[in-house]
Amino acid sequence: MNVALLAASGEEHLHFERLVIWNAATRRFDYLFAVAPGSLTQERGEFHVAANGAIVRDVVLTGPDGSIGNFRQTFRALADGRFETTLMRETPDGWKPTFPGSDLLTMAPRKGSS
Repeated sequence: MNVALLAASGEEHLHFERLVIWNAATRRFDYLFAVAPGSLTQERGEFHVAANGAIVRDVVLTGPDGSIGNFRQTFRALADGRFETTLMRETPDGWKPTFPGSDLLTMAPRKGSS
C-alpha cells in the first residue's frame, strides 16, 4: 500500500510505502512505513480506537542516523464528512504539536474525489 503527496503542479511524490497487519494478540493493527522511500527513515507502530472513538496512530520514527522519536496522530470523524486530525510529538514536557497548528488540522475530500 502506497501514499503519494500531490504537488501544486499535479505531480505525485511517493511519501510512504507501508505494510499494515492485524495483530490478533493485541487486537490492533501493526504497521511499518518507509517514509520517502530511499530516505532510510521508517515509522512503526500501531493503530487503535480510543475510548472517545478517535482512531489513534502511535508512531516510533527511526531516522537514517538511528535517532528515535515518538509521535501520535489522532483522527476524529466530523458529521459533514471531514476529519479532524492532530500530529503530536513526545517531548520531556509531554505531548507537543509536531509543527505550529498540528494540534488541530481538518482533512476534507478534494472536489471530484470519491
